[in-house]
Amino acid sequence: MPGVYDALYSVFGALDFTVPRELLPAAAASLKPGGRLVFATLADYLNGAPAQPDAVAADIPARTRDGDATTMRRWGPPGTRVDQAAR
Repeated sequence: MPGVYDALYSVFGALDFTVPRELLPAAAASLKPGGRLVFATLADYLNGAPAQPDAVAADIPARTRDGDATTMRRWGPPGTRVDQAAR
């Protein structure tokens, strides 16, 4: 729904597991003018480098509710642990 939220908040959620080029425009469209997208992610720079504009994906091992092995796609900036897992 366009322009209905004052803020969107994500902690190790949608921003880690959704293609940024799809998620960010959808989030921006659903925010009211002046609204905020606030998030926390586990991606961190291994070498202390400044933030980068691009994101890379890595398939992270996971388990379903039933305990079956699966993978989750996780997105993060180049030079982070996500990037290292993708290599």
